[in-house]
Amino acid sequence: MRAAKLVLVLIAVLAAGYALLSQFQRMTLEEAQRTLPQRLAEKGLSEGQPVFLRIFKQEAVLELWMRDDKSWRLFQSYPICRFSGDLGPKLKEGDRQAPEGFYEVASGQLNPNSRHHLSFGRMAEPVPISWCMAAAARSAATR
Repeated sequence: MRAAKLVLVLIAVLAAGYALLSQFQRMTLEEAQRTLPQRLAEKGLSEGQPVFLRIFKQEAVLELWMRDDKSWRLFQSYPICRFSGDLGPKLKEGDRQAPEGFYEVASGQLNPNSRHHLSFGRMAEPVPISWCMAAAARSAATR
């Protein structure tokens, strides 16, 4: 009987935590949607402009750059907590290595149903620009 009560209490605590987390996630999204136009305007940018993401694995930083009419501008830097694999390029599917290099990604390749903002769908992974592929091949040959 005591174990059953403990399980019920644990379920109630987990359910309350889940509800609060969901509410926090909604508030965060609503806040971002509300403040984004002003934050972009402060930097002379607007929604719909080309975006460039630059990630530094070792430093654990993601930079979001946007292009105005003349040049690329750093919009914001974000800390990242982890990535898969080690430093260095992805050499083959299944090596658990996070891709490195330059990629062109069309909006149709993004997954709008992702829990982590807009991820790439498994069947719609970006294809690296050709010189990055050549560099990865050279790197693999020297290993």
